[in-house]
Amino acid sequence: LITRRTKPSFVPNNNESWIVVGPHYYLGNPYSKQPCSDFLNKNNYDVVDIIDLEDDFIPRSIYEPGDSNRDTEGWKNTVTKTKNGLDVCSFYRYVNREMIESGNERSLIPALLPPGPTHIITTLSLIFDDYREMLLFYAGNLSILHDFVIKVSGAGHCYFDFLKKLPLHRGDFEKMLINRALRLTCLTSSYADLWNEYFDISYSDSWASENKCLHSSQECTWDSLVSTRLWERGVALRSDYSRRQALIEIDTLVAISLNLKVEDLIEIYSVQFSVLKGYEAIDCYDSMGIRLPNTKRKDAGAKELREALKNHDGDSPIGASWKVDNGNQLVEKTYYPPFKHVDRTEDYRTAYRLFAARLGLEAEIQDEKELFGD
Repeated sequence: LITRRTKPSFVPNNNESWIVVGPHYYLGNPYSKQPCSDFLNKNNYDVVDIIDLEDDFIPRSIYEPGDSNRDTEGWKNTVTKTKNGLDVCSFYRYVNREMIESGNERSLIPALLPPGPTHIITTLSLIFDDYREMLLFYAGNLSILHDFVIKVSGAGHCYFDFLKKLPLHRGDFEKMLINRALRLTCLTSSYADLWNEYFDISYSDSWASENKCLHSSQECTWDSLVSTRLWERGVALRSDYSRRQALIEIDTLVAISLNLKVEDLIEIYSVQFSVLKGYEAIDCYDSMGIRLPNTKRKDAGAKELREALKNHDGDSPIGASWKVDNGNQLVEKTYYPPFKHVDRTEDYRTAYRLFAARLGLEAEIQDEKELFGD
């Protein structure tokens, strides 16, 4: 039905010929990695740079539709039909990795696929009668709180029975959840229809932070999204810092929806997400919101940047270069000081206080003042 292509890997020319595997997507990012041009082993994937991503980007894959003679008839016949006779692949779909890796940074790994692609059995996918409900379900699953439910289950696989137990978060905050989920996901024109229909321009949204890293020249401000209206590449969050902030705010909004105090959220993060906490202790961001590669995360370029920083004056932009795609391509990056670490715990507190005030939750605000002052 499908054929493994590794030397070279397969280059789809449209979404319909893209066969998705687990490394392709990560938390809120449908284009996280792609296999090297010549695929050598299961670890042979490179991170996709979403900052300069082409509007019509489709990643390479290690599978091609059809048999070894490129006959695709059998493959087409296996695609599930809806009760109305439509291919499930003709819809936007929620997906997550079927395996639960409780010892990793995150256990529940959700994303949204555009219409067209198929996927192998290691991915689980859902279609919805109502895309708004899909977006609410997806946004909730991006949070560490839904991840926590999966993580502590002790199960090794995430099947439909688990997903059916997870809630949809309805209320005054649902517009904020959907807006952030869309800004994380709509990285290419393949998501234009979803953006155009479901991004809510009637709601005056904003970040729960004043950090200058959230004002990238490549990203629309919240205010400008009202006039932008239709999808363009600037609506997507592309810097590491803004994407991190969106996920923090989703965590906070889901906590509010579940009537959790901010200290409950922080305790779950601190106790159950030790790998993420360890990464956050090391992570450092430049003034443009780009995370510096580091060796703890085993990032490409981490060793090269570490060497470059040894003689750095602390003020000048600093460049580093390294090879990817099995040495066939050179990546060159420039990072702009000041370089700053982050504090997820304080960011949760700040976001919780702001959202509680924005949502008119006076009792919650008072609790926060008692804990942390004005």
